[in-house]
Amino acid sequence: MKRITTAFTIIPGVVILLTMMSCRAGSPSHPSMSSGHSHKSLLDAFQQKPGMADSDLIGKFDAAAKRKGINIKDPKFDLKAFDHVIDAMSKDKGTKADDLSKIQAVRPEVAANNAENVEQSAVDKAIAQMQNGNIAFNHPAEIDTGHTADVALILSPNKTIDAIKADILQANKEAGVVEGHSIKWSPFMEADLVGDGLSVTKIGPSMQAVSGTTDATWNWSIKALESDEDTRKLHLTLNALITIDGKDRPTAVRVFDDTIKVNNPLPTRIRHFFSGNWQWIVTTLLLPLFGWIGKKLFKKRRARHQVRN
Repeated sequence: MKRITTAFTIIPGVVILLTMMSCRAGSPSHPSMSSGHSHKSLLDAFQQKPGMADSDLIGKFDAAAKRKGINIKDPKFDLKAFDHVIDAMSKDKGTKADDLSKIQAVRPEVAANNAENVEQSAVDKAIAQMQNGNIAFNHPAEIDTGHTADVALILSPNKTIDAIKADILQANKEAGVVEGHSIKWSPFMEADLVGDGLSVTKIGPSMQAVSGTTDATWNWSIKALESDEDTRKLHLTLNALITIDGKDRPTAVRVFDDTIKVNNPLPTRIRHFFSGNWQWIVTTLLLPLFGWIGKKLFKKRRARHQVRN
């Protein structure tokens, strides 16, 4: 009986875990230009309230709302509409005072959802108003440990990708790999470059103003640090500053990930080999060698002692 009881206790937890994993697997790994939030409705607020998900109060509230011509699933459902429905229910003789109290408990969620939906609509509108442009940036295909390379990013509101690439190659004959993309841009853009196993030095401000007639340029200097790895990861992040309700807020535009091959000189490889395998070297090579030398010395000393005697 204990095993059966344990099984019935574990199975629901396993089902919940599998459901959560399925939901995560089905979600996109990278967010789009929008913030990724979906608009919430009053129905969501009801269902999240303890004891309300299976209650017939939702049906009663919905029926009263329909009599008023109100859709409770509308993301624009606000406190004014909420109060209209409450007023209609209070005039219904079949509505109990306790029911009205339970529904009134959802009022804070209505206010919060409405504020969030209004803000999300403003974000969507601001992103939709962003203009189209092109960018190009370079990075070395490979680099020697301890050496440096220049990386540049150019954003242009009116040039083609090929034209921007040509500008980068003209400015840097050793640009390496040059790639271009189409993006959305705002009057203020921010670019950030970081690397794994790379020292990145920023040249100029991260945040720059972008006009409709001139290009915006970002520059960095990168240096390959010593490591036993033969590759390095480079991450370029591009953010736009958008205005929501009079406040400037950053939103991610694109993230670019690239891999750079690193050439480690022979002395560096030898040093990293010994630093990473010293325990194996001591136990496998040095200890047996010292033991063999000690044994030889002991035999010679013993032989000399026997000759003297």
